[in-house]
Amino acid sequence: MLARVTVAEVPPGQFDKARQLLNTAAERTRGLRGHRASYWLGDPKTGKVVTVALYNTQEELRESADKVAAWKEELIPQAGGRLVSVDEYEVLIGG
Repeated sequence: MLARVTVAEVPPGQFDKARQLLNTAAERTRGLRGHRASYWLGDPKTGKVVTVALYNTQEELRESADKVAAWKEELIPQAGGRLVSVDEYEVLIGG
């Protein structure tokens, strides 16, 4: 299993807007081939948002990359935010 970890920052005053946009992103992500689960984490005090999206295979993770990147470019600015980082990992131990 593979994971894409995305970190974004939004102004704390825009956190409710960010939460709405995360719902949009979550719905879209559920339809991607190989997507197993996503965890959407956030701190309203700092505006930091961390997303962990899990995929079955490296191929499916790569296949989703361009589509997911386009969604980030569309949605993050709507909350006045910025993309901080995107990293990919192999899941070594799951719960």
